[in-house]
Amino acid sequence: MAYKKQNKREPLFSKDDIIDAYRKLKTYFYYDNSALFMKRKIADFEYKNEDIEQIFEQLAEKLNTQSEDVSKYIITDQSSRNNLIDFYLLPKSFENNILENDCKNIIITNRYTSEVYEFSKFNFLIDIPIELHIINVLWIVKLGYLLDSDYCYYSDKYTSYCYANRLEVDKDKEYILPGNKLFKLYSSQYQKWRDDCIEATEDLLNNHKKDAIIISLDIKRYYPSAKLNYEDVNIALKQRCDNKQFEKYKFLTNILKNIRDEYIKQIKNIIIKEENDFGEILPSESPIPIGMLSSNVIANWYLKDFDKQLIKQVKPIYYGRYVDDMLIV
Repeated sequence: MAYKKQNKREPLFSKDDIIDAYRKLKTYFYYDNSALFMKRKIADFEYKNEDIEQIFEQLAEKLNTQSEDVSKYIITDQSSRNNLIDFYLLPKSFENNILENDCKNIIITNRYTSEVYEFSKFNFLIDIPIELHIINVLWIVKLGYLLDSDYCYYSDKYTSYCYANRLEVDKDKEYILPGNKLFKLYSSQYQKWRDDCIEATEDLLNNHKKDAIIISLDIKRYYPSAKLNYEDVNIALKQRCDNKQFEKYKFLTNILKNIRDEYIKQIKNIIIKEENDFGEILPSESPIPIGMLSSNVIANWYLKDFDKQLIKQVKPIYYGRYVDDMLIV
């Protein structure tokens, strides 16, 4: 499939924009110790491609067409006509737990081996080419960062209920800060989430002499159970930026949607269906795909209205959310 060239216009992306996005991608996964699959994928990308800058130039050229066919062109291998969207499994837990099989064992350890490991739970992570990961970063830089400032806040504008996957943005001008970092470090954000909860509890106990309860909750199978409509994402973005900026880059959101839709086609016939507590079938027909950086931002934004209702109805002393894990005092 050849993508159609539009009338000549000012390019939206230069090769340097693509390089900057790639560096941000590499930096993010460098600090993610659990992302061995992506570390290998980035290494293979650099090892197998002698002229990476040419690939970056070609990607910029494709994106600058803003053609209706560009997303289909990018997610399809033009030489083999094969779809470039795939998935891989990441185990969450195993059936054969040594503590369940050996009740006499009084030593609790994570150092044990078994001849056979049976998956109990696992996630389907999206597997896409590096070029599509770069598009995820470009979407965050050009549009997605606007959703980062669209969360619920306390009276302090810069103190959010949401701690996970927060972007490195200029707080006043609201744009991604220059440099290779895209998200705030997991270690500092996770620690702050827990520490703020403990500090709020200690303040209630010590300074106000009141009893306190800490409630820990999470959403079962959050990403697979979400019902994400990318059109809602575009509506939210349009409300947050001027029309010219939105019209220029909204096609990136449509590319993300096309990637997600192809991902669903790959997994729908093999994924095990299950019900949540409300009798709804999981995964949904429109989940948030696990493994794309844009999903980090969207997953936070998706629960924005839930946050507002919880604060309004419960009125907690403290509420903090780390993706779908919640602490309430």
